[in-house]
Amino acid sequence: MRAADRLTRVLRAVAIRSPVGVTLTELAALCALNKATALRLSRALCATGWLTRSDTDGRYTLGTEAWLAGRQAVPVLNRLADLAAPRLRMLSRRTGDTIYLAVRSGLEVVCVLRVVGAEPVSATMTIGQRHSLAVGASGLALLASLTDADFVSVLASLAQPRDRPAERRALETEVLAARQRGFAISRGSYFYGVPAIGVAIRDRAGVPIVAVSLAASAARLTDAYIRDVAPHLLRTAASLQRALQAEAEKFVSVAETISPSHPRPLRKDAR
Repeated sequence: MRAADRLTRVLRAVAIRSPVGVTLTELAALCALNKATALRLSRALCATGWLTRSDTDGRYTLGTEAWLAGRQAVPVLNRLADLAAPRLRMLSRRTGDTIYLAVRSGLEVVCVLRVVGAEPVSATMTIGQRHSLAVGASGLALLASLTDADFVSVLASLAQPRDRPAERRALETEVLAARQRGFAISRGSYFYGVPAIGVAIRDRAGVPIVAVSLAASAARLTDAYIRDVAPHLLRTAASLQRALQAEAEKFVSVAETISPSHPRPLRKDAR
């Protein structure tokens, strides 16, 4: 398992830096590996076609095998986006706010769709951008939708709240509050000054696989505004959940391949 963990971390690091690629030094830093180990793993991935190395600048980029594997996942994600896009656009037009669709990827959340609203926000997530499950409205919503046993397991794997008791207690409080109110609230824990509210969406088996969130400026997303806009977000999430569950066989792979058990996140300071 340790070797598999390292290989997947190398692949993810190269993917994040695509299409520019990464040098060996950058790769080692991103994956928290020594250069000798990073070199050995990258050579193995190059030999099997998952990575390629430029003869001119020595940078590593994704190879043919990674491209082929990605093509197999694209139809599922495209269908997910097709189902979500009109619903997110309608919600954005109704509220004027920016709406996101995010999927869980192990201990992280990845943005897969964004609809920018008419109301300005100081910062926005881009498609493909990821962050920890422990921050942001989407991450908190997904955590709140886990069973108690799964939540404890994930919490034990998240390094920051695990190693900082005060943050762990705060996260547990946020998750409990999200469960009680039916949606999560982030006061700008990911993008400073950009609060958001989020709702998780479950597959037919009841597993939370994606989340819809609404982001606005701190001045706009007051408690009163949240009370007004939350019902619209909940209806949008419920509509998308019904659509996903109606096509359950197409989205089995979302829960199984986009949400693997607990892959280790890349170092934040090296991104």
